[in-house]
Amino acid sequence: MLNEIGCPMFAYPAFMVRTMCGFESEQEELFHYAELITNRCHTVEVHVKTTRDTTQEDALYKVNGFIDSLVMSLRSDPVGTKKRCLTFMNACSSQPQGASDKNFETAILGCTLDDQKRVKKRLQGLIDYFDCATKFA
Repeated sequence: MLNEIGCPMFAYPAFMVRTMCGFESEQEELFHYAELITNRCHTVEVHVKTTRDTTQEDALYKVNGFIDSLVMSLRSDPVGTKKRCLTFMNACSSQPQGASDKNFETAILGCTLDDQKRVKKRLQGLIDYFDCATKFA
C-alpha cells in the first residue's frame, strides 16, 4: 500500500522508507512533506460574506461616501484632508485622541462590527499614505 506520494506505508524503519522513496536525508523528506502541505493549503479558498440588513447597508453606503470625499479632496487640501481623516479615525475609536466627526460616527455605528473593523483599517491605510506623502513632498 502506498501513501499520497507513492511511498510504502508498511512498518519499515525510517531510514529504509527514505531510501525507498528516494530521499537522501531526513531534512529532504521534511522539506518534501512541507511542500505537500503548502500546496494543499494553496488549494483552499475562503469566501466571507457579511450579512447586513437594509439599515446596515445604508450606513455602510454613507461611510463609503465619507471616505470617497476624503480621497477626492486629497489633491486640493492634503493637510485638511488628513485632519478630517483623523476625526473619522477618532469616531471609530473607543479612546479617541482628539475631535471626532459626529456625522461619520453616527454612520459608522450603524455598520456591522466587521464593516467597522474594515473601515478602521482603510482609514489607517489612508493616514499611513498621508504620512508617506508628506515625507516625500
